[in-house]
Amino acid sequence: MNAILRPALWLAMLLILANGALAQTATRVYWTGSGAITSANVDGSDIRTVLSGLPSIVGLYDIAVDSGRGKLYFAHKEDYIIERVNLDGTGRETVLSDAYPVGLALDVSGEKIYWTDYTYSNPRIRRANFDGTGVEDLHSASAGCDLTGIVLDLAAGHLYWAERMDQQIWRGNLDGTGATMILQCWAGIGHPWDLALAGGRLYWTVGGSSGNAIVSADTDGSNVQTLVSDLPLAPRSLAFDASTQRFYWVNYSTSGDGTVQRINLDGSGLETLVTTGIRYGFGIALAYEQLSAAPGTPLPMAGLGNRPNPFNPSTLISFDLARGQVVQLRVFALDGALLRTLLDERRAAGANAVSWDGRDALGRTLPSGVYLYRLTSEQGQYSRRMTLIR
Repeated sequence: MNAILRPALWLAMLLILANGALAQTATRVYWTGSGAITSANVDGSDIRTVLSGLPSIVGLYDIAVDSGRGKLYFAHKEDYIIERVNLDGTGRETVLSDAYPVGLALDVSGEKIYWTDYTYSNPRIRRANFDGTGVEDLHSASAGCDLTGIVLDLAAGHLYWAERMDQQIWRGNLDGTGATMILQCWAGIGHPWDLALAGGRLYWTVGGSSGNAIVSADTDGSNVQTLVSDLPLAPRSLAFDASTQRFYWVNYSTSGDGTVQRINLDGSGLETLVTTGIRYGFGIALAYEQLSAAPGTPLPMAGLGNRPNPFNPSTLISFDLARGQVVQLRVFALDGALLRTLLDERRAAGANAVSWDGRDALGRTLPSGVYLYRLTSEQGQYSRRMTLIR
């Protein structure tokens, strides 16, 4: 998935610009299975147990990483909780105790947790603040629906989720409105488990009687294609590293022979990274690290900021481009609702700036508050916050 730079990281970026650029690169892969959370380097080396002895081995489901804060969130479906720990396994704490979570997704900039809640009588898409407060039910499904994976498209203001047994994939707005089924069983999607976004397309894992595969479609549900099929084990959670254009997943096994694998975005280069010891594997996530690139290497986008901040009635959002490219600049509420698109066009290399007058797409004056602006290009997404004071 495309990664979002936290505002706090921009200070560090500016401090080292003279010596080199920053590249966000996946460095560790984390997965659940065998009653534990385990990690390794992205090439499968240096395997470490992060957290062991977790109860409800079968109920240990998805995980999600907030690299900037060094936190890992994990779902305990059978124990009705979402927990988090530091990336080294310390500082374990319960975030939510009124949940039946399966799939997890994080809005790092908005500090929100999204999850699929498999309560048989009331399966739901839900979200809450990072500290567990502000729980919201975004969408309710029919009783008995087996909700599994979930993924966020923050730039477009959408979320996607899978209903495994009904062989459906749905899309809605980040607040749960506009829920629409975009894929159904007759499209040949199999029984979907987890979802990922890459290259402007939606990907999902398939496992069970319909075969073991990774399948994709356009984000409107059209143009279904198979990335890889005939996998010996059923793939569960799926993670995408935009820096290397690779997918990672963990394979499910009840006998302890589950594996961690990866493949290139074009379907080539299938590799098995971890070969043994995974039982009931389900969740997988990547941790990113900010690394110095070679001196003189230009940033794809730099200098993102706005002045004044706080502001009233308008502010100037500026950014530098290392080369000419199509960019989008959008303003969001902290709950993820898209308020206005300020820019969606090709811009030349060098310094650029766009003004925002504190109004939404309909010209309505917005109230005082904190808003998020996000710059998106082929290189990734970069976000910061701004404060409007009336």
